[in-house]
Amino acid sequence: MSLKVNPDIIKLMGKFGADSASQCFNCGNCTAVCSLSTENIPFPRKTIRYLQLGLTDKLAQSPEPWLCYYCGDCSDTCPRDADPGEVMMGLRRYMTSIYDWTGISKLFYTSKAFEIGSIFVVALLVGLGFLFFHGPMLTD
Repeated sequence: MSLKVNPDIIKLMGKFGADSASQCFNCGNCTAVCSLSTENIPFPRKTIRYLQLGLTDKLAQSPEPWLCYYCGDCSDTCPRDADPGEVMMGLRRYMTSIYDWTGISKLFYTSKAFEIGSIFVVALLVGLGFLFFHGPMLTD
């Protein structure tokens, strides 16, 4: 079985908000305090290690980023301030952009201008909806 390695994944993850993944040295504090971690699954340490090694196929198959609810315990106990919780959220954003066939989520997560533009468009549509589709005006 051959593994696909992407050496540039750490740089790419910086665009998705997980720029501190390279600071992790696998001490295990995050795994010790995580309520989702079991004896057989060293969560989130295993997933962060996959990221550091560039194992994109393993990351794509991993359910761990979807299980994390970002309680923040792992980030509080990290001695290197690697912020494992934010790394998990960045992995979730990255995996969303992988599975999105339109490419919109990648633009939304990596481009500030697209994010602000999207918020403006939604606000404009809501405003137009209120303007044109309001209920009857009652006047006494």
